[in-house]
Amino acid sequence: MLILIFFTVFFYSFPGTAGGVIGLQSATYRFAPATSLPSYKNAGYEISQSGNGLIRVAVNAGPLKNNTLYPVQIQNKSARDVLRSNRVQPFPPSLPEIARRIVRPCHGYFQAVTALLNWVSRHFSYRLKGRTPLTGDCTAAAVLTVQLLSLAGIPARKATGVVVNGKQRVLSGKALHSFVEIYYPGTGWLFSDPLASHHFIPATYVLLHDASASNYFGLTLKCVKEPKPLRPVITKDRSGIPGRVNLFRFN
Repeated sequence: MLILIFFTVFFYSFPGTAGGVIGLQSATYRFAPATSLPSYKNAGYEISQSGNGLIRVAVNAGPLKNNTLYPVQIQNKSARDVLRSNRVQPFPPSLPEIARRIVRPCHGYFQAVTALLNWVSRHFSYRLKGRTPLTGDCTAAAVLTVQLLSLAGIPARKATGVVVNGKQRVLSGKALHSFVEIYYPGTGWLFSDPLASHHFIPATYVLLHDASASNYFGLTLKCVKEPKPLRPVITKDRSGIPGRVNLFRFN
């Protein structure tokens, strides 16, 4: 583990922002009153519930080894279906050119995803009133991110959950949080929050399914065991948003 940490820091060291994270993280939650929650797992996040009602969220933010070049033809059928479905949705007329401009200098898939996420984090403003294409709530940010990624040929979909930064959270429509799940060839699906964390989400995020999220309204989600912080590392990415690092570079 120490060798991996040293290699990661050395590989990405430069005078800049400590924007990367690495490591494993977990947290435990419980609903009151007790209720069931569907399990789910992707390449960096897993949520499961035991027979006694405890909900465990485990996050793997270890460095990726994704050397997929960009652009690329998506071979995974389910990811292709997501991309095809997204491309038939309406989007602002200026977005295609914006997406092309962002990814034009990118030679790696991870690099292209990072560039698009960074663009959203820099240009989107969180605002509940007076919304525009670049202002709005977390759902608007997630939808914009999915649109930009899809226009760039990158499969993505909106995800819904609740962020528990304290000891407990009462679920309601206002408590829900939207983020995105992005497909990476050779790796699989990974969560990102375009305004808070790139290529991973921390264990404070409890995933819910869009179709059934309202079933939990009024329930209290209690934190039984809080997650320990992930380890920060120096990265080449100058974004102020923490991100999971990739061991391959495409400059």
